[in-house]
Amino acid sequence: MLIDTVAIVVVLAVALLAGLIVFGTAAPPKVTDAMRAPFARVELADLPALASFNARDGAALAYRLYSADGSRVILLVHGSAGASESMHALAKALQAAGTTVYAMDVRGRGGSGTPGDIAYVGQLEDDLADVTQLLREKHPAASVSLVGYSSGAGLQATTYLVSRYAGLRKFGTIFGTIASMMLAGTAIGPLVAGRVHDVTGAYTALLMLASPTMLVCALLFVGLGPYPDFAARDDQSKAPEPA
Repeated sequence: MLIDTVAIVVVLAVALLAGLIVFGTAAPPKVTDAMRAPFARVELADLPALASFNARDGAALAYRLYSADGSRVILLVHGSAGASESMHALAKALQAAGTTVYAMDVRGRGGSGTPGDIAYVGQLEDDLADVTQLLREKHPAASVSLVGYSSGAGLQATTYLVSRYAGLRKFGTIFGTIASMMLAGTAIGPLVAGRVHDVTGAYTALLMLASPTMLVCALLFVGLGPYPDFAARDDQSKAPEPA
């Protein structure tokens, strides 16, 4: 009897969830341009034309080049709501400071690949590896840095670093943990900030705590060092024991 009751409850719950998915629960929310509004004010009259390179799968990935005479190269990665033109103002400022800048269209955005689509998990990270290798070949004497904006840092750069420093064997577990912590911070942060403001009348206390914390995190990134050679480790682990 108990089993029958549980089965009925499960079936009803699944049916209810399916109904909510199919028919919805309310009118769709209005489309907001809050994330894109700041970029709409950027002057694009001098926007460089798109160029492209072929990724490892043969797909043409687009980028914009801001040439300079300095010995430093920066690759700019835009956020999920933008494309390479959203990095135009920052790219121009870096170019004026003597830095050569490449602003890429992440696969699925702008002029890169099928809109909103990738072929496999980890392809965005492979794309970053390919474009980084291209920049090192084009500028062998320059230092190459990666700068991401919004999800360009939180997703593309993070997944790239995880795949290179931790490998792919436990990639899903490691990245899933990091992404969960990021989402938790996104959810809890506004509540904590609002509470701090209600109690103290300002955000000063929160900023004084957050600023050194972010500095420590940045210093930890600096100390990561070269990527591990996981292939060499696997070869050593498979080597026969000496007699």
